[in-house]
Amino acid sequence: MRPFAVLYLKEFKDNLNTVALLWVATFAIGLYAISQQAEAGIWVSILAASPYMGVLILPFLLAQSFASEIKAQTNYQLLALPIARWQVGLSKVAVVVTAGSGIWLFTTGAIHWLAIGFDESDMTFLQGSKLQGIDIWVLSGLGYHAFALLLLGIACVMEGAKQYIKKRRRLLGLGVFIACFWVYFKFTGELSIDLGDLGVYSLESEFLHSDQPMQAPIAGLLYTAVMGIGFIAIGLGLYDRFAEVD
Repeated sequence: MRPFAVLYLKEFKDNLNTVALLWVATFAIGLYAISQQAEAGIWVSILAASPYMGVLILPFLLAQSFASEIKAQTNYQLLALPIARWQVGLSKVAVVVTAGSGIWLFTTGAIHWLAIGFDESDMTFLQGSKLQGIDIWVLSGLGYHAFALLLLGIACVMEGAKQYIKKRRRLLGLGVFIACFWVYFKFTGELSIDLGDLGVYSLESEFLHSDQPMQAPIAGLLYTAVMGIGFIAIGLGLYDRFAEVD
């Protein structure tokens, strides 16, 4: 794994400015939301949660990472290394996942802080309820990272397909994008199985003075994550097989 670690550090250094900008912006938004908690009420939570939308940036960041190697003509050096080419692609994915996880970490931390400070009188729909921080971290983490993996998986397939078919790459990318989402939604129902306890998450929070334990279904999130990982594997497989210096 040492060659992969070296590749990861190289990719992280190359994308350090972008990653740092995303993290600093996320932290600043969360800090501002916390500072405005007493005055803004529920709307401050919406502001604090807004960086979650940064997940939509991640596939573009991954695509830019691949494109920048070609533009800088450093892809030859990477492909000439005595390592499997899929590790080159995986290092790029790992850096983008790191960037996304940082966004999630700062955002969820701010939301947790706000949730602790909220009183029942602040939000009438939470009267008789008691939010637990663990639920915020678990459910947001599952949802955010599942969606991130799906988007990154589709981006990986697009990049891998571009290595296989060199012409009309934009049209090819659009076709792969549509095909991946078609496959995802096609098997959403057909592959859904009863996962038992793995398919639900028992909430620690209490709602409306209910003594009954509440459960949140997470089978869909697990399916999304698995499909994303599958797409990543397919994309890296194509990259490993067909990547070459343009």
